[in-house]
Amino acid sequence: MKNMVILGGYSNKNIAWVDKISSLYKDKYNVNVIKYNHWYNGDFNLDDEVEKLSKLKDNYIVIAKSIGTYITLLGLAKNYLNPKYVIFMGHPLLMYKEDSIDVKDDIKNLNENTNLLIIQQENDKIGGYDEVKKELGNDILIKKIDGNDHAYDNYDEIKNIIDDFIN
Repeated sequence: MKNMVILGGYSNKNIAWVDKISSLYKDKYNVNVIKYNHWYNGDFNLDDEVEKLSKLKDNYIVIAKSIGTYITLLGLAKNYLNPKYVIFMGHPLLMYKEDSIDVKDDIKNLNENTNLLIIQQENDKIGGYDEVKKELGNDILIKKIDGNDHAYDNYDEIKNIIDDFIN
């Protein structure tokens, strides 16, 4: 059975999101859900969350949303991850700009070394489809879905997009 790792967004509302995404794939994959410490104790430590990725197995699929995309990129930079497929949702363009973080080269390198898909809401409040497409360029596969709330809770549509990509 192939391995899958799921990383959610920053808010503890993402506990339900990672659990739902996990439930969609648990019968077909060995699913590892990264549950952030601050969801339970209020203290966010980026290094601690990235370190959790060092314990994962190879040959897997990564599904990451929002801040989870950044944690994934940091894990890749430390060679903690060696995925076959990476699916990002809710690329947090606004967060990257506000914090002066440039991930464009990291994403382009990832795209060259693995199969990368970004699912982005058309009017995502953290970075809409057109903004993300302009920022990352045409070499990155970006699928547009309806929405503006950064929730990515249209699970059936998302699962269909992911399944088409990884199968």
